[in-house]
Amino acid sequence: MKVIVAGKGGCGKSTITTLMTRLALQRSRRVIVVDADESNPGIERMFGLEGSSAGLLDRVGGRKHVFGAVRDAPSEELKDLVSSVIEEAEGREFCVVRVGKIRNAGSGCACPHGAITREILSYPFKNGTLVLVDAEAGVEHFGRGIDAKADMIIFVVDPSYDSIMLCEEAKRLADSIHVKFLAVLNKVDSDDTSTLLKTQLKKKNIEVEAAVPYDGTILRSTLAGQTLEAGPAMENLREFLDEILEYANIHRAPQDRGYARRRGRGRGGWRHGRN
Repeated sequence: MKVIVAGKGGCGKSTITTLMTRLALQRSRRVIVVDADESNPGIERMFGLEGSSAGLLDRVGGRKHVFGAVRDAPSEELKDLVSSVIEEAEGREFCVVRVGKIRNAGSGCACPHGAITREILSYPFKNGTLVLVDAEAGVEHFGRGIDAKADMIIFVVDPSYDSIMLCEEAKRLADSIHVKFLAVLNKVDSDDTSTLLKTQLKKKNIEVEAAVPYDGTILRSTLAGQTLEAGPAMENLREFLDEILEYANIHRAPQDRGYARRRGRGRGGWRHGRN
């Protein structure tokens, strides 16, 4: 099951990805986290793994070694590296795969980062492996063809108008490539805020699948640069993750993409494969 966690900058993509990973590990699922955000310092710190791995962009020899003879086509060197890295990752209970970071001013666009992420998601993962992609902020990854390789997009919405508008655009893009799209609220400070966000999104034909409350424990641990700690936020994601895992079990065959077109709403809808 390949899931992209997306949203605007600062909405909490890395936090949601980290919490979902921990919950999945508690359920004895193999989890591969792909750090695909070329700007964010990295999700590894939230797992207490800061600086533990080099990015694939550096390991393949830099930007010029990413593409093959055909423009935007992955080089054989990149394909071999991705295959070896994922084979090793699937032999472990948990692994973070770092795509790479922008390190130098004037180094060029982030297209090679997108090509690497696309190649990772093209890999034929084993059934039972949960792949969570911590995506770059915004919707540029749609333009790079990354999302078309995923089974599901979880879009994180924080209490802001910009986040609501970006969610609407992301859903339109997801619908155009027939990839399942789920909206999750984050940093919700009250029932009134939750209701307002859900109402605004419903006007845009977007149903909210989970609401994660503002969590002071998360704020304190992230400000201190420590391993992520959470209180109520973790509890509010448990049922949501369990439903995603159940959904993944129903649709185990990776070549079966028909479920991505189902648009069930509310309990008993997408979660159980009914129209």
